Amino acid sequence: PTSDSLTTDSLKTLLQPKNSGLEGPVKYKASRITFSIKDRKTYMDGNVRIEYLNMTLEAAHVTIDWDKSLMIAVGKVDSTDSLGNPIYSYLPVFTERGNEPITGIRLEYDFKNQRGKILSGNTRMEPGYYKGKVIKKIGQNTLLVRDGYFTTCDSIENPHFYFKASKMRILMKKRAVAKPIYLYICLLY
Repeated sequence: PTSDSLTTDSLKTLLQPKNSGLEGPVKYKASRITFSIKDRKTYMDGNVRIEYLNMTLEAAHVTIDWDKSLMIAVGKVDSTDSLGNPIYSYLPVFTERGNEPITGIRLEYDFKNQRGKILSGNTRMEPGYYKGKVIKKIGQNTLLVRDGYFTTCDSIENPHFYFKASKMRILMKKRAVAKPIYLYICLLY
């Protein structure tokens, strides 16, 4: 493997390998970049920023598998809570032009079909916020959310009220369809 450390703030352009399925160049920057020619993978660590077509991704760590046309981004585990669960920082933030950013613990994106999956994802959608254990992008403006909720409360991590559903289909900037739907109201004493 070869390594390339970047110290400037400008984005470099990575020309895609043959048969990668990419439609254009990938612009990137990171504190540390490693290329594995044998495995046809690129590893980026530390303040990663990637721009491709109309999307932008920022994360702590990103791996691109050129044979599978797959990008995986994860946050950095800083510590653990009292139950031993990891606490993350520098979570992946995925933005497509014209849409609100989506944040999650882990993001997978397929360059060929422009579909993705986010674990523990959340984002804003007027008039509120939605969050889900798994959010899958299956079309240009269609998301499937598993074990998700929607709220207009400003406290997205601990909302005072929310609608929860095991399955949601969201047509971005239009509507959401969910089943079954439960209304939760958190009482404060």
